[in-house]
Amino acid sequence: MRKAWSALTARGKVLTLVGLALTVLTALSGERDVLVIGLILLLMPLLTLLFLSRSRLRITCERSITPTEATIGSDLTGQLAIVQHGRLPMGLVMLEDQVPTELGTRPRFLIEEAGRDWRRTLRYPLKARVRGRYQTGPLRVRLTDPLGLVDLERHFNATSDVLITPKVHDLDRLRLTGGGGQSGDNRPHRIGVVGQDDVLVREYRRGDDVRRIHWRSTARRGEMM
Repeated sequence: MRKAWSALTARGKVLTLVGLALTVLTALSGERDVLVIGLILLLMPLLTLLFLSRSRLRITCERSITPTEATIGSDLTGQLAIVQHGRLPMGLVMLEDQVPTELGTRPRFLIEEAGRDWRRTLRYPLKARVRGRYQTGPLRVRLTDPLGLVDLERHFNATSDVLITPKVHDLDRLRLTGGGGQSGDNRPHRIGVVGQDDVLVREYRRGDDVRRIHWRSTARRGEMM
């Protein structure tokens, strides 16, 4: 009962209360002609809620994101294919898709004077701003009747996944200059014990930092390097 009452709009609630009050008063006073009007006002929102709740079950949604994997800074496109097969025409259909802030703002669409059978393909832009795996959806649908008496809301379960990866930059090929001699500028310079690593792997010396031990060369040669 609470769900049915909350589904009524302000106009629907007013008509229901007026119809109920008018029905009770006319039933007590014996005014049958006015009683019919009260029953119409009372039953109109309730019957509309019944028919609209049944028709909303015929809405289907197919969703996708293109591409499903992109790098930071890329543009993406979300797509929603909405299909309605119902017996009761709807006044307004309001659609809102759930989108994380890392991909953009939530898109909202409004379909006016939706008939009994209709299909809409909706697209909205997305922007890959932060790397990670994200989900868009589910889609939220709000349905109203042509008279604006009922406002129903439905959430779909389907979501779309998208993977945002870091941007890859191609590095220039490393060019080696100079020969392999041990004199002049071609000789590798030794850097102090404390500070940066030595240019070449060498034998362990007393006082060297143990964190600088090259374990692969140590295992191969059998002595600390």
